[in-house]
Amino acid sequence: MNLFDSIAEAALKHYSTLSGNGKPNDKEWTVYSAIVAVKQQQPQSKVFVVSSGTGSKCLGYDQVSKSCDCLLRDSHAEVLARRGFVFATISQMDALSRNLSLSESTSFVSFSKALNTDTVSKIANFSITPAVSFYLYISDSPCGDSTIYDLDDNHVKFTGAKLPTSTSDSSLSISFVREPNHQATSLMRLKPGRSNIKPESRTRSMSCSDKIVRWNKLGLLGGALRPFGFSDTGYFKGVVVSADNTYATSQLSALTRSLADRSGAGEQKKRKLSVHVTTNHIFTRSKSNADEVKRSNENNKKAWLSSSGMSINYNVMDGVEVTLGGNGLKQRTKKKKKKKRKLGEEETQGGEENENENAASSRLSRVRLNEMLRRLGNRLTNSRKFDNYSDFKKDEEYVRERTSCFKEEGECLHGWVETNS
Repeated sequence: MNLFDSIAEAALKHYSTLSGNGKPNDKEWTVYSAIVAVKQQQPQSKVFVVSSGTGSKCLGYDQVSKSCDCLLRDSHAEVLARRGFVFATISQMDALSRNLSLSESTSFVSFSKALNTDTVSKIANFSITPAVSFYLYISDSPCGDSTIYDLDDNHVKFTGAKLPTSTSDSSLSISFVREPNHQATSLMRLKPGRSNIKPESRTRSMSCSDKIVRWNKLGLLGGALRPFGFSDTGYFKGVVVSADNTYATSQLSALTRSLADRSGAGEQKKRKLSVHVTTNHIFTRSKSNADEVKRSNENNKKAWLSSSGMSINYNVMDGVEVTLGGNGLKQRTKKKKKKKRKLGEEETQGGEENENENAASSRLSRVRLNEMLRRLGNRLTNSRKFDNYSDFKKDEEYVRERTSCFKEEGECLHGWVETNS
């Protein structure tokens, strides 16, 4: 068995071990994704799942509270898997900083010593263990550019992801380019959604194809962990996708174009992804399976499968959590009704609603990750005070890289929609 098939096998075996809570029923489909680590050791390498996620939902602009980062705005499987990876990384950092031991078989963070914070900008000296590399498994081609390709039955697979005409949501309206007959490729797109959605209800989340490119360009851990010593915040060596049920021979070409070619552009050629489509390991509750059911029962809508509204996220340090993609909160949590916010309208609700959302927030929400980082940062240093998530993202090199990727013509992330909400 080759490495890529081993990655897919490990990811799918892991999914089979999860309980039924949060999994799609017989009339539903979902997308499943896992970040799989390969740890080089003797006598043979160890392959294990660091984090995983299921889901295909995201929140619209009018569902997101500007005054609280309590909600999961994007519950697509790849995004939840990546956030779980961040959670697991911070958890391992926390354990190492308190001299707690980690499991040798599933550890991937190293910690040498605290630094003299009076003379250097870094507050610690963590790093990704050199012997560990990371791969991404996805049950379907990621939404956005990766899903534009010819099918074997002479049809063309289009993406529902939209081409935005503005790159800032400070404008009162983000409209999109209509593409009735042909879709352009290798461009930034917002996540899929119906074309008749009102502007205030449209998501501001970028497609998963674009986010994967971003993670490999700017690092899996982003800028928040740069102050903790990470000179290299991790990236994927490869992406493995289960084959489309129609088995599209052009699926691999589309993945190469949208992920490998874009992530390997410019100065980051060393990070060019290896991509692989596996026909040996298929996720049975996939979107491509649902599409095949729809094609086979074109005139029988009762047979069609619907997308699951529930999401599972797992990480190796804290097990399983179930959330609802429709409200961005933990399972069995009813979100208080509120008047929907119109585009450009300021937040007027009081603190009670934010408190309710905060109590029900997922461990992967910004507010929870912020709490973890703040505690860790303030424990490691007395010379700097960390109050919120943005305090960790002020690393000059990261800010320079990010600005260049988003703003400069020809860069792979040019056209990224930056959100204020």
